[in-house]
Amino acid sequence: MKTMPADKATFGKFGQKQIFKDKEFKARLDSLHTTPGTPIQEFEGVHVDIWYDDLEHLAGQHVWIENKVYILLKDQDAGTEFDLENTDLIVEDVLLYEDRNMTDSKLKYAKELKVGDLFLYNNNLFSLPLEFEGRPDVKKVYVVEELNNLWLRPAMEIVGTDNFPDNGFVIAASCHERFYTAAIDLAESIKLFWPEAHITIFVSHKEWIKEEHYEHADWIESWGVPNHIRAKLWALSCTPYRGKTCYLDADMVCQHEDIENVFDQLPDDLDLLFTKIRPYNAKLTKLSNTEEMTAHCGMFIYRNNPLTIQLMDSWYGHYLWQQDKDNDIGSYPRDARKWDTFTMWNLLTYSDHGVRWDENLHIKWNFINGHHPDELEGEEIVLYHYTIPEHEIYLKHK
Repeated sequence: MKTMPADKATFGKFGQKQIFKDKEFKARLDSLHTTPGTPIQEFEGVHVDIWYDDLEHLAGQHVWIENKVYILLKDQDAGTEFDLENTDLIVEDVLLYEDRNMTDSKLKYAKELKVGDLFLYNNNLFSLPLEFEGRPDVKKVYVVEELNNLWLRPAMEIVGTDNFPDNGFVIAASCHERFYTAAIDLAESIKLFWPEAHITIFVSHKEWIKEEHYEHADWIESWGVPNHIRAKLWALSCTPYRGKTCYLDADMVCQHEDIENVFDQLPDDLDLLFTKIRPYNAKLTKLSNTEEMTAHCGMFIYRNNPLTIQLMDSWYGHYLWQQDKDNDIGSYPRDARKWDTFTMWNLLTYSDHGVRWDENLHIKWNFINGHHPDELEGEEIVLYHYTIPEHEIYLKHK
């Protein structure tokens, strides 16, 4: 099991959405489906200011203070304290989510919003509707990034996990339709050897999905999936499986019935398990004289627990940070910036993630085109990892 230096920096947390099929599973999933969740504006046209003693306030002005909104009855000079006698209460239990300044450290900002919450967002009042698709019993927790961009937060302890599969596969496809057809082919190959396998595919373009594709995957989710070359990083924390998830790059194919044993490969004392990169078959591994990327990020098994999901969230968030050329990645090779493997190496090596991980998964679970067959040591390839020709990617797939 890999360990981590004790005195390393902690990278930020990045909120993502969590979604959750099987006939019972699908019914449950449908009830939890992440509708856009657009908040409802309350008291439309009413502008609400945050109260500050050092500012002048006018009669008729609406102000927020201590999670309540009032209307002032008379003018109040700058430098005077809030006077309850000079107000009428409009509404209470109003969370402060965002204002345009966000500079007052004395104010308490809400980090998460629940269904039914009333909140102040840039001087306007909004609420999250209590009912979603006729299911008032469904509870959801949101992280708000933009007003029209509410993500369902992974909160399985809130929604419950009854009837959800313990283990399953996650595949992601974005940007080019050829990646999606590869994902469907992969799912079909898994089901060929293991019909009971649970598979979720995240896809950036809803129009690519055809009815017959649902024969190969339990759930195909397009809502909110970013059209980004690394959409897989976004999808990882969205696993619907309450136990173990096996992530697979779309350009893979299952070749052996041992696939049904893949989840047994993650032992109880690990949260995350990779195969090793073979330097002879990789574009970049060496980062410095003492640092090298060794964990292959095209196939791995991980556990659904808070620390591991947080690491997956951070992987996507830090990758986006890494792509900004204004952000310094140190003296590492310039080509490292484009690889999500570099991001994961960085997080595993230099963040206080608390995830128990290793990279000793047998090569048969992620045998890449170009690997030496003698490394199989007599074992059969279970998952073969190939490269989609570029002309197939950039020509529209029919």
